[in-house]
Amino acid sequence: MHRTLNWEYFIGGTRVAVFDGGNNPPPQGGVSHTVDLSEYGGRQKLLAVWNIGDTVNAFYSCVDLQIGSGGGGTPITTKPPVTTTTTPPTKPPTTTPPTTTTTTAPTTTHSHQPPLSTTHSHQPPATTAQPSAGAWTVGEHYTVGDIVTYNGKRYRCLQAHTVYDPGWTPTAAPALWQAL
Repeated sequence: MHRTLNWEYFIGGTRVAVFDGGNNPPPQGGVSHTVDLSEYGGRQKLLAVWNIGDTVNAFYSCVDLQIGSGGGGTPITTKPPVTTTTTPPTKPPTTTPPTTTTTTAPTTTHSHQPPLSTTHSHQPPATTAQPSAGAWTVGEHYTVGDIVTYNGKRYRCLQAHTVYDPGWTPTAAPALWQAL
Protein backbone atom coordinates (compact mmCIF):
# COMPACT_ATOMS: atom_id res chain seq x y z
CA MET A 1 0.00 0.00 0.00
CA HIS A 2 1.17 3.52 -0.74
CA ARG A 3 2.16 5.86 2.03
CA THR A 4 0.05 9.01 2.14
CA LEU A 5 1.56 12.50 2.09
CA ASN A 6 -1.87 14.16 2.38
CA TRP A 7 -5.38 14.48 1.00
CA GLU A 8 -6.42 17.79 -0.56
CA TYR A 9 -9.87 19.05 -1.60
CA PHE A 10 -10.46 21.91 -4.04
CA ILE A 11 -13.45 23.92 -5.29
CA GLY A 12 -12.41 25.83 -8.37
CA GLY A 13 -8.81 26.86 -7.80
CA THR A 14 -9.27 27.16 -4.04
CA ARG A 15 -8.06 24.48 -1.64
CA VAL A 16 -10.90 24.09 0.87
CA ALA A 17 -9.34 21.36 3.03
CA VAL A 18 -6.14 19.39 3.54
CA PHE A 19 -5.58 16.38 5.80
CA ASP A 20 -2.08 15.17 6.71
CA GLY A 21 -1.40 11.49 6.03
CA GLY A 22 1.71 11.35 8.24
CA ASN A 23 3.52 9.45 5.44
CA ASN A 24 1.69 6.32 6.63
CA PRO A 25 -0.37 3.83 4.62
CA PRO A 26 -4.13 4.39 4.97
CA PRO A 27 -5.83 2.01 7.40
CA GLN A 28 -7.37 -1.17 5.93
CA GLY A 29 -10.93 0.03 6.51
CA GLY A 30 -10.40 3.22 4.50
CA VAL A 31 -10.30 6.88 5.43
CA SER A 32 -13.15 9.34 5.90
CA HIS A 33 -12.84 13.14 5.88
CA THR A 34 -15.44 15.77 6.62
CA VAL A 35 -15.01 18.88 4.46
CA ASP A 36 -16.89 22.06 5.39
CA LEU A 37 -18.51 23.48 2.23
CA SER A 38 -20.78 25.92 4.05
CA GLU A 39 -19.18 28.87 2.19
CA TYR A 40 -20.28 27.42 -1.16
CA GLY A 41 -23.66 26.93 -2.76
CA GLY A 42 -25.20 25.81 -6.04
CA ARG A 43 -23.43 23.64 -8.59
CA GLN A 44 -19.80 23.03 -7.65
CA LYS A 45 -17.00 20.71 -8.77
CA LEU A 46 -15.01 19.18 -5.93
CA LEU A 47 -11.54 17.90 -6.82
CA ALA A 48 -10.18 15.34 -4.34
CA VAL A 49 -6.44 14.61 -4.50
CA TRP A 50 -4.72 11.74 -2.67
CA ASN A 51 -1.01 12.72 -2.68
CA ILE A 52 1.22 9.67 -2.34
CA GLY A 53 4.18 9.89 0.06
CA ASP A 54 6.42 7.17 -1.38
CA THR A 55 6.14 8.11 -5.09
CA VAL A 56 5.60 11.30 -7.11
CA ASN A 57 2.11 10.12 -8.05
CA ALA A 58 -1.33 11.19 -6.86
CA PHE A 59 -4.87 9.93 -7.35
CA TYR A 60 -7.58 12.36 -8.49
CA SER A 61 -11.34 12.30 -8.30
CA CYS A 62 -13.70 15.05 -9.41
CA VAL A 63 -17.27 15.15 -8.13
CA ASP A 64 -20.11 17.37 -9.36
CA LEU A 65 -22.14 18.62 -6.39
CA GLN A 66 -25.36 20.53 -5.86
CA ILE A 67 -24.89 22.35 -2.57
CA GLY A 68 -28.06 23.76 -1.04
CA SER A 69 -31.32 24.15 -2.93
CA GLY A 70 -31.70 24.41 -6.70
CA GLY A 71 -31.19 20.80 -7.68
CA GLY A 72 -34.84 19.80 -7.65
CA GLY A 73 -36.78 18.26 -4.83
CA THR A 74 -37.07 19.78 -1.36
CA PRO A 75 -34.65 22.69 -0.71
CA ILE A 76 -31.98 22.01 1.88
CA THR A 77 -32.03 24.58 4.69
CA THR A 78 -28.67 23.55 6.17
CA LYS A 79 -25.58 22.75 4.16
CA PRO A 80 -24.27 19.31 5.20
CA PRO A 81 -20.52 18.66 5.01
CA VAL A 82 -19.19 16.45 2.23
CA THR A 83 -17.62 13.22 3.46
CA THR A 84 -15.03 11.55 1.26
CA THR A 85 -13.85 8.01 1.92
CA THR A 86 -10.58 6.85 0.37
CA THR A 87 -10.06 3.10 0.25
CA PRO A 88 -6.51 1.84 -0.40
CA PRO A 89 -5.96 -0.94 -2.97
CA THR A 90 -6.17 -4.50 -1.68
CA LYS A 91 -4.88 -6.30 -4.80
CA PRO A 92 -1.26 -6.78 -5.88
CA PRO A 93 0.06 -3.90 -8.06
CA THR A 94 -1.12 -3.89 -11.66
CA THR A 95 -1.00 -1.36 -14.48
CA THR A 96 -4.78 -1.00 -14.57
CA PRO A 97 -5.97 2.67 -14.42
CA PRO A 98 -7.72 3.78 -11.23
CA THR A 99 -11.47 3.43 -10.98
CA THR A 100 -13.81 5.83 -9.23
CA THR A 101 -17.21 5.02 -7.80
CA THR A 102 -19.44 7.92 -6.82
CA THR A 103 -22.54 7.68 -4.66
CA THR A 104 -25.24 10.33 -4.29
CA ALA A 105 -23.79 13.74 -3.30
CA PRO A 106 -22.74 14.94 -0.83
CA THR A 107 -20.96 11.63 0.02
CA THR A 108 -18.50 10.06 -2.43
CA THR A 109 -16.36 6.94 -2.21
CA HIS A 110 -13.11 6.54 -4.12
CA SER A 111 -11.47 3.22 -4.90
CA HIS A 112 -7.92 3.39 -6.22
CA GLN A 113 -5.45 1.07 -7.88
CA PRO A 114 -1.70 1.73 -8.27
CA PRO A 115 -0.67 4.22 -10.96
CA LEU A 116 1.34 3.59 -14.09
CA SER A 117 5.08 3.91 -13.49
CA THR A 118 5.73 6.60 -16.12
CA THR A 119 7.07 9.85 -14.66
CA HIS A 120 8.69 12.76 -16.43
CA SER A 121 9.90 16.15 -15.32
CA HIS A 122 8.64 19.17 -17.25
CA GLN A 123 10.21 22.61 -16.84
CA PRO A 124 8.70 25.77 -18.34
CA PRO A 125 11.12 27.67 -20.58
CA ALA A 126 13.04 30.62 -19.12
CA THR A 127 12.31 32.91 -22.08
CA THR A 128 9.25 35.01 -22.87
CA ALA A 129 8.75 33.19 -26.20
CA GLN A 130 5.80 30.83 -26.56
CA PRO A 131 6.79 27.53 -24.90
CA SER A 132 6.91 24.55 -27.19
CA ALA A 133 4.05 22.12 -26.72
CA GLY A 134 4.26 18.37 -27.04
CA ALA A 135 1.24 16.30 -27.89
CA TRP A 136 -1.03 15.36 -24.95
CA THR A 137 -0.33 11.68 -24.19
CA VAL A 138 -2.00 8.98 -22.07
CA GLY A 139 0.42 7.69 -19.41
CA GLU A 140 2.31 11.01 -19.25
CA HIS A 141 2.89 12.87 -15.97
CA TYR A 142 2.22 16.63 -16.21
CA THR A 143 3.12 19.39 -13.77
CA VAL A 144 1.50 22.79 -13.29
CA GLY A 145 2.38 25.07 -16.22
CA ASP A 146 3.13 22.32 -18.76
CA ILE A 147 1.91 23.16 -22.26
CA VAL A 148 0.43 20.47 -24.56
CA THR A 149 -1.36 20.35 -27.88
CA TYR A 150 -4.59 18.44 -28.36
CA ASN A 151 -6.78 18.49 -31.48
CA GLY A 152 -4.73 21.38 -32.86
CA LYS A 153 -5.16 23.59 -29.75
CA ARG A 154 -2.73 24.45 -26.94
CA TYR A 155 -3.51 23.85 -23.24
CA ARG A 156 -1.74 24.70 -19.95
CA CYS A 157 -1.75 22.20 -17.06
CA LEU A 158 -3.55 23.59 -13.96
CA GLN A 159 -3.12 20.58 -11.62
CA ALA A 160 -0.17 18.17 -11.57
CA HIS A 161 -1.38 14.71 -12.59
CA THR A 162 -0.67 11.56 -14.56
CA VAL A 163 -3.07 10.70 -17.39
CA TYR A 164 -4.44 7.20 -16.72
CA ASP A 165 -7.59 7.34 -18.79
CA PRO A 166 -7.81 8.33 -22.48
CA GLY A 167 -11.04 10.14 -21.56
CA TRP A 168 -9.13 12.70 -19.42
CA THR A 169 -8.46 14.88 -22.48
CA PRO A 170 -7.80 18.60 -22.09
CA THR A 171 -11.27 19.32 -23.51
CA ALA A 172 -12.97 16.84 -21.14
CA ALA A 173 -11.03 17.79 -17.95
CA PRO A 174 -11.27 21.58 -17.46
CA ALA A 175 -10.20 21.22 -13.81
CA LEU A 176 -6.82 19.98 -15.12
CA TRP A 177 -6.33 22.06 -18.32
CA GLN A 178 -6.76 25.67 -19.45
CA ALA A 179 -7.14 26.45 -23.16
CA LEU A 180 -4.60 29.01 -24.38
